[in-house]
Amino acid sequence: MVSSQRAQLVLVGAVVVAVAVLGAVALLNTIHSSPEASAQTDTQSVADAENALTEIENDLGKLAANRTFTGPRGPLRFVGNDTELQDRVEAYEQQYLNLSTADGAGLINVKYDDGASTDGAIGYNESVTGDDITGNTGIVEDTEEVRFYLEIEGFETPDPSPENIATAVSGGPNDELQFTEDPPDSEITGWGFDCDIDFEDDVPFEIEIIGGDGEIRSSETGELYCNSTFSDWDDVEAIDLFNFNPSPNHDIDASYEVVGVEGECSDDIDQCLDNVVVSPVFDITFQNPNVAVDSKITLWDGS
Repeated sequence: MVSSQRAQLVLVGAVVVAVAVLGAVALLNTIHSSPEASAQTDTQSVADAENALTEIENDLGKLAANRTFTGPRGPLRFVGNDTELQDRVEAYEQQYLNLSTADGAGLINVKYDDGASTDGAIGYNESVTGDDITGNTGIVEDTEEVRFYLEIEGFETPDPSPENIATAVSGGPNDELQFTEDPPDSEITGWGFDCDIDFEDDVPFEIEIIGGDGEIRSSETGELYCNSTFSDWDDVEAIDLFNFNPSPNHDIDASYEVVGVEGECSDDIDQCLDNVVVSPVFDITFQNPNVAVDSKITLWDGS
């Protein structure tokens, strides 16, 4: 009788051990990720880091933009004071750290690299009319690179309209961005553009060219009207507005923001700033539990 009970106990014990072993195997399978799962985690970590860097670049663009001078798009895109900018960056780092501690997004280190940043000039005007520019008016000159933004807010045509109304923004070499109205047609040509556009119905519209890539789009909806690639843009060393009031009762309301990288202000305009940082550079380190990324970001260069 005793031997029978002992045998039953041994059998029960063996069953318990077997169940425990199987359970441990199942648990280990849930704990140890497969190589595919690890690869997916690494890929997601890299994607998270890239998204974070894009977010940081956008935030730095807002921090670096000058808050004293305003152009057609809000604060002008240049650094006004290096020390003040560094104070903002340090405050931003601390804020990001606090948020990261709460949600585990990651840690950042941002340093403004004034030695790698580039100076230049920026000419701007929130409101310019044809009455202000009846001849040739320079904005920036002697530049290594031009970043051009012009918004046309109003375009008034007398009735009856004269023929061949032409207004130009010149930058060379031997090429102009020309606004031409030959009723009932109107168009913008030059600098790679050949754009049929209704000067009255399509306003307000904006023209932006950075690095030779240009767009004409609605200021209100962002709808793209035309685009261009101007291969000679690297040779543009100056920007002039020409003849914004080409005939009586025919007028343009506009605003502009023109950057001359390593350039100077023209003597023709008052609203222009020399020797300001127009291409600030930042060294960034982003780190989360799975990945660390070092990056150098240059703002406002169109890249």
